[in-house]
Amino acid sequence: MILRIVRWSISLGILSFLVLGCGSSNILVDFGTVTDESLLFQAKQNMNDGLWSDALDNFDQMSVDFLTRRDVIYVHANAYAGRCGLNFMEFVESLGNIGSNTLFGFLMQTYTSATLTIADDCAQAEALIKSISDDPALRTANENVFMAFLGFTKIGAFLGAIADTDNDGSPDGGFDSCAGGSISDDQVKEVGTGLANALTSLSASGSSIGGDQVTDIDSMCTAINSNLGASYNFCEATNKDDVTADMIKGIRSIIGEGQALGIGSCAAVPNNLPNCACP
Repeated sequence: MILRIVRWSISLGILSFLVLGCGSSNILVDFGTVTDESLLFQAKQNMNDGLWSDALDNFDQMSVDFLTRRDVIYVHANAYAGRCGLNFMEFVESLGNIGSNTLFGFLMQTYTSATLTIADDCAQAEALIKSISDDPALRTANENVFMAFLGFTKIGAFLGAIADTDNDGSPDGGFDSCAGGSISDDQVKEVGTGLANALTSLSASGSSIGGDQVTDIDSMCTAINSNLGASYNFCEATNKDDVTADMIKGIRSIIGEGQALGIGSCAAVPNNLPNCACP
């Protein structure tokens, strides 16, 4: 699956997940007049410089009506995603070095320095894209591809912050994906909806780049049905309110197993999905 993700990621090299062209000169700022457009210009400049918090401060100064503009929402979401750690080119490059690692294991290792505050920025970016439309079919291809990368980043940020507190790239010795004391139900939902949003967004992207990896993740969803039961399948639960108690168990089980997708914190031998199913 990972090698396939590499292929479609590289094919996206001509796309930037940030649309931050400078456009015209910032005449309004030159004359000392602060407008929504000048604030957006400054936000894009700050984002190009990696000054994510400064960019978000710019958005905080914009009018409510301006912030509801579709193009502004998209850039606003990118600012939160950037502060969460999403860097398109670095993400694509790191995929080439994944070897035999699982997807969740790779994502956790990619965001070892994440904190819950950082992970929450990914959730905020996700909410902004959903404010454009909760239906992937009503979003553009660029919005859906961005949402997919954001979903993967959100998974890595939450797992890095919760399951790898010593930042060594491996799950902490005491971490138990089945235990609420290790990872709360709400945090489990963030991981599950991250994957569901990535899957549904890629499916709706309207591009052939989404084919191979969607098929592979679908295979994992089928394995949940076979090993745990259909009620545990969270692969279409893109909102936390839609995640049921059984789905929470399904997500916890997937996080813990280490053969297909998870981080391998489950101590069973072999640590596959049937052996790592959470009660």
